[in-house]
Amino acid sequence: LSAEQWATLCDEVDTIYHNGALVNYLLDYERMKPANVSGTEEILKFAFTGKPKYFNHISTTFIFGWALKDRLMEDDGNDAMEHLDFGYSQSKWVSEQMVKDAMSKGLAGRIFRPSLVTPSLQGGGENFDITIRLLLFMITHGIGASAKNQLSFMPADVTADNIVAIGNPPASIGGNFHIVRD
Repeated sequence: LSAEQWATLCDEVDTIYHNGALVNYLLDYERMKPANVSGTEEILKFAFTGKPKYFNHISTTFIFGWALKDRLMEDDGNDAMEHLDFGYSQSKWVSEQMVKDAMSKGLAGRIFRPSLVTPSLQGGGENFDITIRLLLFMITHGIGASAKNQLSFMPADVTADNIVAIGNPPASIGGNFHIVRD
């Protein structure tokens, strides 16, 4: 962007939905960091420049890692960064910490934590999508899962509708919201 375009956006935008991320369960933290951590850093700079903005950060329930708790509540955290054994979860955890820090410094924001987002209710999606492959594997082999906090599948359009609905009321500012089936 030119300096003029940047200044215009900083003064006109009033709400940000930060959903930009690299989602890959095979890459390590260093490969995920530029998109997921540095990207969040840049959008936070934008949020603090010009007029005040509402900031809606799309995180993930994967920030809890392979949690040992039966039930994770929206006020729960993973302060010790426990059980985060792959780059995606680690980079999203770091990004969420950056957003929490910005909120403590006055940013009016919310954190949304979807779990596994599937293709839309209309069936749009790609055959390489991790949720499609996981569901196919589970159905083919008759496998059920007991990891309640990690295996919650939500269609992309339902997830987006829920995020926007929760993101509109001013009373939701400062909250964490799990966008999950259960």
